[in-house]
Amino acid sequence: MFSLLLAAASLTPAFNDASYVDLGYVNRTAGECIARFGVGSIEIRQAFNEADRTMINVAIVTGKPTRALPVGAKLWAKSSYGPAWRAVVIESSPQRLRFVAHNRFVGDLFSEDSLTIALHERLDAGDAVLVDTGSDTAGFREKLASAFDCSDSLGI
Repeated sequence: MFSLLLAAASLTPAFNDASYVDLGYVNRTAGECIARFGVGSIEIRQAFNEADRTMINVAIVTGKPTRALPVGAKLWAKSSYGPAWRAVVIESSPQRLRFVAHNRFVGDLFSEDSLTIALHERLDAGDAVLVDTGSDTAGFREKLASAFDCSDSLGI
């Protein structure tokens, strides 16, 4: 029983997630595959590590945080459902936070009722910084699907 309580108190990491190093190679130029939600957005892009000759598809999530975090902070992004995904903060202020995570993280958002994402510093949960990507949740699943369709058409 005690081990069950300990397991419930921590986050489960995603299987086959990207490394923090690979997430750092994200292309930060303006993207074309964007889902906008009022105060925030989710963009599908690529991160290409030339030295290792590897490429991953990533999501850049923008929203309003409950507090600013240092740029370069290595965190765990978690929706209400699904596992925790590695995330790296690429821009931060009290009014706006941008982080990058593997694009499969966005798939977890399809089962959400709101677009608030928790960023945890450790897998044992603890305090989280909440990032509100938008209050305009009308049709957000369609917007996310459109961003994925766009990225598929561009070969992302």
